[in-house]
Amino acid sequence: MKIRRIAARALLLAVLGAAFAPAPALAQGSTIDAAADALQNDPVYVAPGAESLLAPADADRLRERIAAADAGPIYVAVLPEAARDEAGGSATELLTGVGERVGRNGTYAVVVGGELQAGSTEGTPFAPGVVPALADEAVQAEGGGGATSAVLFAFVESLGDSVAQGSADGTDGVPGVGLLPLLLVGGGLAFVITRRRRMQRERRELEEVREVAMDDLVALGDDLRALDLDVEMPDADPKAKEEYVKALGCYEGATRDLDRAQRPRDLAPVTKSLEEGRYAMASAKARLDGREPPEHRPPCFFDPRHGPSVRDVEWAPPGGAERAVPA
Repeated sequence: MKIRRIAARALLLAVLGAAFAPAPALAQGSTIDAAADALQNDPVYVAPGAESLLAPADADRLRERIAAADAGPIYVAVLPEAARDEAGGSATELLTGVGERVGRNGTYAVVVGGELQAGSTEGTPFAPGVVPALADEAVQAEGGGGATSAVLFAFVESLGDSVAQGSADGTDGVPGVGLLPLLLVGGGLAFVITRRRRMQRERRELEEVREVAMDDLVALGDDLRALDLDVEMPDADPKAKEEYVKALGCYEGATRDLDRAQRPRDLAPVTKSLEEGRYAMASAKARLDGREPPEHRPPCFFDPRHGPSVRDVEWAPPGGAERAVPA
């Protein structure tokens, strides 16, 4: 049971560590915004600085082919390489950002620099994986080094052919991004599917780490109840009572935050409140015993009920690398 608890605590730290890691932020007032605004009224957008990838005449021909394809709404954005930085360097995030800001069901394709990303939302004729596969086929059909216009023409035509032939509901796999050594690389997941999978993963992680946080919350509540009478004694140190009241406030705050948590990262204030509450309890106990409060260190990693840690030790999760943890 103790080993299981330690493993769960390691997961909690890992999840919160990932939650604190900076995620790619899509810049406001950016190329992404400009593309999304333009695509509201035009199926093809060529950003300033990307005209060398798709000339105006080719953009007009692409619009004609999109209309002729009769494959549902299709949105194409041709962006300069610098736009990738607005999505943390990820062309996939760039595709997702454009699609989410347009906010309509459809098939989306983004060319950034020399890379093509494509995907479709729900409400289109295409099953998950079909559109990215067609994008890869269009790239390969042009020999991997074809002009952007030729690749996009082939891609749009393949969308129309897929719908006309009734193969759009296929279950082609999604090729891994970056696996093809081509000028334009197909790939990219449907936006709705990506969000759904992320939400499912976060729910699973939340259930696992919530249990650990709840155990710690119950332990703090038990400590508060055990010390309740002691701090109310007439000769109790007033500072001990102050620490007790502080711990009680931390307990109540952690309870509220735990109830509201919807994602793993929402547990960050819970763990902070529990850490502060445990230290306040340790300080209150020390003052009641006539001792100085302990050094304010992180709680014991192996069991927070031990109170503030006194040293760091090396520990490794099963199959993982060693790291220093408070004990």
